[in-house]
Amino acid sequence: MAEQLLKRRTLPSNTGLTSMSGDVLTISRSAIPLTLPWSQSFYLCCQHIRAFIQQFYQFVEGVSQHHSNIDDLLSRSLDKLLSNHISDSMNKRLQSTSALSHIVQIVTNLEYFEVACTELGRSLTNLRWSTQRGGTIRLTSSPFSEPFQRSRIRITALITSKLDDFFDLSEYDWTPQTREEMPSMYLYELVSWLTTVVDSLALKDTYKDEAYKGAVGYIAECFMNFTIGPKVPAMNENAVANMVTDMTFLEGEITRIGQEHLNSSFTELHSMAKIILTDAVQDYLNANVRQASYSEVKPKRLQALLEKLARYGATRRDNPSKEKGERRRTEAETLNRMSLTYT
Repeated sequence: MAEQLLKRRTLPSNTGLTSMSGDVLTISRSAIPLTLPWSQSFYLCCQHIRAFIQQFYQFVEGVSQHHSNIDDLLSRSLDKLLSNHISDSMNKRLQSTSALSHIVQIVTNLEYFEVACTELGRSLTNLRWSTQRGGTIRLTSSPFSEPFQRSRIRITALITSKLDDFFDLSEYDWTPQTREEMPSMYLYELVSWLTTVVDSLALKDTYKDEAYKGAVGYIAECFMNFTIGPKVPAMNENAVANMVTDMTFLEGEITRIGQEHLNSSFTELHSMAKIILTDAVQDYLNANVRQASYSEVKPKRLQALLEKLARYGATRRDNPSKEKGERRRTEAETLNRMSLTYT
């Protein structure tokens, strides 16, 4: 009886751990030599899980327990195996690697593990029902949720780390005497690198879109840090106008690659610049106008920018610049009081 059941329980070659439904048809039609999307580690893990299942049924054969209890024990054992060994190993691998291609491969493997879990559970259930000796075997793909999230965070982190290198080479003049008509040269290289790297990722478009979203959000954050952060103590209106030129260039490139919805990352920066360059601080102080035209601008951020403009004006010797600097200081103080009122 044991030998007969083992034969019935041996997984056929088309179960979830050796084939991926629609992918199999695609692969079967591909020319030799084949390039499989998953790595060798995925295949070996599947082989080991396959062997574990067969050995499990060999071990419990003849045990006087209800078949449903045995199925539940197998489900829990497989979930523990997936969580404590495969998932944890992937987490450790993610922590130790800084190669983008390796992380991309981990994401691909995780996708196939999730599919494999679903198909394996269905195949085992069908096999148990065919012998009239069990019920439903359920596997959860939740053990892979943590490495999935970590891998996507790591992809974004590696991309933003490289973006930092570009911004370190930006060499902005924060008190220029003229306004530039062309964007900063480093942005051409930044855009070229970013599109080449993201488009070459061997991932679904969903993940590429996520990588672009993280990158564009980080670029906007860097511009915001220039505008309100401590690294730039003072700036003038020409610098603000030059940043607008750079952001407009980036928005054009983002639109060109089909990600124009990400241009909203620059909305607050554009509005802040507009308030400064059109001398509309008094309009912003009007609650109705602020809500209608500048609702995305946070008072504290605009205050920080005004303080930088005030510091620049304080260093100038000509009276018009000094007077404008003093006006910016007064506006910043007014915004500070307004912020305290709404806090």
